[in-house]
Amino acid sequence: MLCVPQLESAEAIAAAPAILAVDGVDAVFVGSADLALSLGDPGRVPALVDEALAAGAAAGKPCGLATITPEQAAGAVRRGARFLLVGNDAGMLARTASGVAGAVRKEVASDG
Repeated sequence: MLCVPQLESAEAIAAAPAILAVDGVDAVFVGSADLALSLGDPGRVPALVDEALAAGAAAGKPCGLATITPEQAAGAVRRGARFLLVGNDAGMLARTASGVAGAVRKEVASDG
């Protein structure tokens, strides 16, 4: 069993070193979208994410990030993320449905 608290506010990011020091906490995960919503200022998110990544590195525990694209995932790893969420169920379902619909349109058009 793993204990991975989510950091979704500026207060949680500031408390990351203390959270990571709690016995039994194995890692932290930054919920960037919820963090942006809690801040009301998405421009502050990158600096706070970097702060969380640094706290994880200093504690010797992994910090994870959510990404959408392979490019974002690679960037997150370069920044120091140790584990990733790449996409989510709703986004993957939407992309797959769009691809299937496009393929059907193409087939119908070629039957012309």
